[in-house]
Parts: sequence; structure tokens; C-alpha cells
Amino acid sequence: HEPQAIGPSMLAQISRGIYTAKQFKDMEVSILMAVSWRVNPPTALSFVQQALTIVSETVNNDHFNHDNVDHDDQVLDQYLLETVYDL
Repeated sequence: HEPQAIGPSMLAQISRGIYTAKQFKDMEVSILMAVSWRVNPPTALSFVQQALTIVSETVNNDHFNHDNVDHDDQVLDQYLLETVYDL
């Protein structure tokens, strides 16, 4: 379990304004209601496995154009990979 939860406003910042904090909050409530609040938090291992799957799909995608990736995304990707491999 994480010592601090990521709130809707942080998720809105991460999405770079594509979604608002209210949209994240509303969707979270909608999902929780749909599953009748029967949830378990993800383990660190399951999070890392999911992150690696996403990163590897992006890197291995034939249509991936490195010229269109902005520097912040490259830095974030590098940070995530280094963090994962430090486990």
C-alpha cells in the first residue's frame, strides 16, 4: 500500500489537462459503484508488470516515431524504466 494516494488533481496534471480532476473523481465513483466497492489495491509487482507491458508495447510498436516524442515523455519513460529495474 502506498503511504500517500494520488488524488484527482494530480491525475489531472499527469493527463496534461486532457481530463479534469472532477472527471477522474466521477469516473472513480462510477467504477466503484459498478463493482459494488469490491476492490483490492494493486500490489507493487502487478503495477510494475502493467507498466512494463505498456512501455514495451510502446517501444515495440512499428508505428512509434521517436521524432514525435517530447522530451518530458522521454525523461518520464527513462525514470520509470530505471525505477522498475532498481527493484
